[in-house]
Amino acid sequence: MIIGRLLGINTMQFLKLKLLNSIHRCSSIRSLKQIHAQLITSGLLHDEFVLSKVSEFFGKHVGFVDYAFDFLNQSGLHVGTLPYNALIAAYANSDTPKAAFLVYGRIVGNGFVPDMYTFPVVMKACNNFLGVQEGDQVHGVVEKMGFSCDLYRW
Repeated sequence: MIIGRLLGINTMQFLKLKLLNSIHRCSSIRSLKQIHAQLITSGLLHDEFVLSKVSEFFGKHVGFVDYAFDFLNQSGLHVGTLPYNALIAAYANSDTPKAAFLVYGRIVGNGFVPDMYTFPVVMKACNNFLGVQEGDQVHGVVEKMGFSCDLYRW
């Protein structure tokens, strides 16, 4: 903690920086499970920024979709849109962009309410995997939710 004192940050801030660095360097699900345990014991599992960084990890490792959902659901009922949007965006930019649409559908089915930042990445994913019907579905939701005049989505 001497380094933390030199930087003028408290123990929790230092631990958060250390865990964020670990997430950034993480290359396997085994390592992430160790980080997950540290997030639980430190209480940082409820930090939305930390969750968004973990979501980005999941986007790079498409095979862990179920673990990603369990992870985000475990963080609590009041998770904001940032971690979910980060997860969708990571999949949209991956080699398997259809996973972004599937993730979107699954989390909406679990009660996630998309916001104006959700739709552009879902539409990008539909475009990337040439999902015309899926894009039409998402466009219908955009219209229904009243985001049709929102310039950010395009």
